[in-house]
Amino acid sequence: MVAFAPVDDENTLMYLRYYHKVKTPVLRQITGFFGKLGNFVIERQDRPVVITQRPYRADLDIGEKLIPGDGSIITYRKIRRELIEAGETKK
Repeated sequence: MVAFAPVDDENTLMYLRYYHKVKTPVLRQITGFFGKLGNFVIERQDRPVVITQRPYRADLDIGEKLIPGDGSIITYRKIRRELIEAGETKK
């Protein structure tokens, strides 16, 4: 699983997570090692594409139909909108 978390207007953190159901101790460690290695390879492949993306200002409401599973996106946009509005009132 890969998640991109915006830090500010120009920076984003990329979180990688690997899940498996292996319960046998030695096999679990081997599976975890190869999962970690796979995450490393994927991150290195995606990095050039992510780095070359140029940030642009996008509206918070872009016509998406969000579902309850998108709760984190909804919460992020709500907080972001409140911060933008608070910044505009200070001017």
